[in-house]
Amino acid sequence: MEITLERMFYDYVQADDYVESEEHRNAIIAVDNFLDNQIILERNLKSDLRDLIGNSQFISQEQGFINGFKYAMSLIKECGLQ
Repeated sequence: MEITLERMFYDYVQADDYVESEEHRNAIIAVDNFLDNQIILERNLKSDLRDLIGNSQFISQEQGFINGFKYAMSLIKECGLQ
């Protein structure tokens, strides 16, 4: 199996010690509260919207992980560490 940054990210988020931050949990709660209390939509549309928002968050986290890893590796290379 080829090791990719995407695979590393998936392994990371599935690990037992991966815990979402309090800020992330609060953001999810804020979205849920907004959808439940501020927007009048059919139940299935709210569910679809929650899924879209969750997918967007996941992709953003994945890209942050990948870009951060690449940046860290470039700093290591720049400093001459190998």
